Amino acid sequence: MQKREFKDAMIEMADNVTRRIRDYSDEITLNYRTKEGQVLQGTDLNGAQTVLYVILNKLLKEFEPKTENYAKIEKELCTFFDISYEREINVKKEEELS
Repeated sequence: MQKREFKDAMIEMADNVTRRIRDYSDEITLNYRTKEGQVLQGTDLNGAQTVLYVILNKLLKEFEPKTENYAKIEKELCTFFDISYEREINVKKEEELS
């Protein structure tokens, strides 16, 4: 991966995530149907929020770091945002050790 300024790299990643959200939303609209033939049951904010939650979880898997090169920064940012999560790479390592 080529080196670039942090701000430019984040703008590029944000554009990529936005495009993927639109792509997955279009895919749902075109291909997903309930038994009644509707795209989704209702279009209120809670329904859209649920769909976005599923899409974001899919994107989390796609964008998950493949190495531990920036683990320190990741830990510091998790503290900064007061969040915690288990990365897939860590879960796989634990399973291999078992």
